[in-house]
Amino acid sequence: MKSAFLVAMILIGVSSADFVDVGQDSIGMNRPFCGDCWQSLRFQMLALDSEIGTAMTIGSISFKRAPLGSDDGYVNLGTFQIYMGLCQSDQLSVTFENNYLPGSRILVYDHDSVTITAGAPDEWFEIQFDTPYFYAGHDNLVIELTWDAGSESIFTWGYNAGPARLISGGYGHTTGDAETAISHIRLNGTLDLERATFGGIKVLTGR
Repeated sequence: MKSAFLVAMILIGVSSADFVDVGQDSIGMNRPFCGDCWQSLRFQMLALDSEIGTAMTIGSISFKRAPLGSDDGYVNLGTFQIYMGLCQSDQLSVTFENNYLPGSRILVYDHDSVTITAGAPDEWFEIQFDTPYFYAGHDNLVIELTWDAGSESIFTWGYNAGPARLISGGYGHTTGDAETAISHIRLNGTLDLERATFGGIKVLTGR
């Protein structure tokens, strides 16, 4: 009955507040919130449209804390910004700006002297955006985090996503290094059920 009800909702175009889960818990890592080792950072990761599976208005992003011994459970950041934008390629170039479709890079979070505190190990912690980002359900999604100073660290769960799904470098740098392991994330917001795929339905039903 639940699935049938959701299909009916899609047909009449009703939206729902929920989340899309991208990734899995397979690698514990000090990314992206390692203020100790990355006192300044520019960090991009790529979520594929096939992983997101639906159009949505994204109001926040969540990361899942990994139970590793050197985790402080919080991180202090200086000027902390989050950008989102679109990318046609399934992997990232080492030149940060080249990864965005022209005109698609949007600042969604911008604060100074930020402390992010995680919950218990294996719990999600959330960063609420200043400006919601509308994702139309096609093209891949670039998520960029950057800060100019940092201390302490939060370790997160991630997974091996394949070639060049993450680029990291110093704050303000134009290029970075390609990596394969990226964070397990949740994109939180309002799903556009009128455009949702069966992948989106799977997220809503939890099946």
